[in-house]
Amino acid sequence: MNQIVFRGLGASDSTYYRDEVVRVRVRFSQHVTVGVSGGKPYLDLTIGTTTRRADFGSSRQNYLDFSYRVQADDVDSDGVSVPANSL
Repeated sequence: MNQIVFRGLGASDSTYYRDEVVRVRVRFSQHVTVGVSGGKPYLDLTIGTTTRRADFGSSRQNYLDFSYRVQADDVDSDGVSVPANSL
């Protein structure tokens, strides 16, 4: 994994609200092929003290896209993060 980018922003104050979608792009240094016969990949997100699962959306060349729809009880005062080894 080379880079993780949160794509798009929440409202003008950089806050995501219920039902908004957090989009995350994971970039690799080489071309990535995704086989889904064993299930689609997912990416864990840490929101506050809760781990949420971002669903796989698509892959192109050297990156994978994931998305997560914000729930009513998601609260994080210091930002959403991706824990180590979560892919």
